[in-house]
Amino acid sequence: PGDHPDESFSVADANYPSEQEFLYYVPLATQKDKKLILLYNSLLENIKTKNNYYLNLPDNQIPDTTYINLLNNEIWDVYLQIEYNRRQLTEEFRTTPDIGILENGWKEASSSLMSSFKEPSVFVQYDFSPSEWTSNTILVIPGGGLSGLDNSQQFKDNLAQFVSSGGTIVCLSQQHGYEYSSLPGGEQISAYGWLEDQGCFSNAIYIDQWHQILSGQISNMISASVDGYFTGYPDSTTVLLRRTKNNEPAMIMYPYGQGWVIATTMYEDWAYGNGQSSAQGRALIRDIVAWAKKPQALPEAKPGQAINIEVSVRNNSQSNAGQVRFVILDPDRNKINESIQPISLDSGQGTNIVTTYNSQLGDPLGIWLVDYELLDSNGTVLQSQAEGERFAISNPPSGTQPNPDFMVWATSTTEQ
Repeated sequence: PGDHPDESFSVADANYPSEQEFLYYVPLATQKDKKLILLYNSLLENIKTKNNYYLNLPDNQIPDTTYINLLNNEIWDVYLQIEYNRRQLTEEFRTTPDIGILENGWKEASSSLMSSFKEPSVFVQYDFSPSEWTSNTILVIPGGGLSGLDNSQQFKDNLAQFVSSGGTIVCLSQQHGYEYSSLPGGEQISAYGWLEDQGCFSNAIYIDQWHQILSGQISNMISASVDGYFTGYPDSTTVLLRRTKNNEPAMIMYPYGQGWVIATTMYEDWAYGNGQSSAQGRALIRDIVAWAKKPQALPEAKPGQAINIEVSVRNNSQSNAGQVRFVILDPDRNKINESIQPISLDSGQGTNIVTTYNSQLGDPLGIWLVDYELLDSNGTVLQSQAEGERFAISNPPSGTQPNPDFMVWATSTTEQ
């Protein structure tokens, strides 16, 4: 190849994420041992190293041809491996994200919203096979995503199988209340959609039952884009949020088989795509997704308290690890802290290690992450940053919206 890689070949592909979005794949690819994505990452890193070398080379200095040739050979060798395995690489890009987005309704806005959380996602067709999507543990149904699908028994069966096997559905606002019936357990759901109600924003909803997915909320009252409400739901349902105007549920969650269904009348995806979302609304969807990656009770603390987090660490590198570096990320994936512990972990082995984070009074509320890197005894990185475990820093607001002595509202069973 020539001096500049982009003059001799391109790694661009319509099936691949953009360079910025690709950064969100790497921790998950490391966690799931997606070898071709990690190889692709090494190719991009080597190209960046070479370009930076030329950019920082003084005008009067001759390039080190030995170094450049060595780097060129490495770049070319990796590139050929990727070219030979492009189909497998494309499949790894499909299976690496935890989040699938139903390809209907406001799908692009939902994808952009997930990217704002630094979460990669992939579109899922309505006739998807649940057995082929086992690596995507969350299915987001965008606003309007159930439109036209309520009569498809195959679609309903696919959703039921996905959730029964341990997946989580996050369903946003729909046009008509009857469309929620497509959800697993949906035969027990009755609701009003956005075409059957009047939307609200300022202090539109309030917390009814506390759950860790509400960890990022600083107030019992939430300003967010919401239109519609539920009037019926399965007996096992927890009502998380209610509409302020009539006390009817605006977000529900219930177990189904081994998985969960979380349904809401919020349309935060459309609002985000049209510059109308709120910080509270975004934090809520962000923390729902973070919790739904592996639905279970998380270690939890209030700001200023210490918290112990047990992290499952696995060595997928070809060498034995002598150290582990834990990286603490806040709910928006900003690096807050890191620490190194000695470890003796052979290649291909895994173990659980406890790390401690001393939270600060000013720490943002929400669901945090502990990622990890593996190093050799000299501090050389053997395995890049992998997604680890989650914990919550919360300060549950006190008080609930009081029931008014008297209220009047009107809804219609039709749009006429």
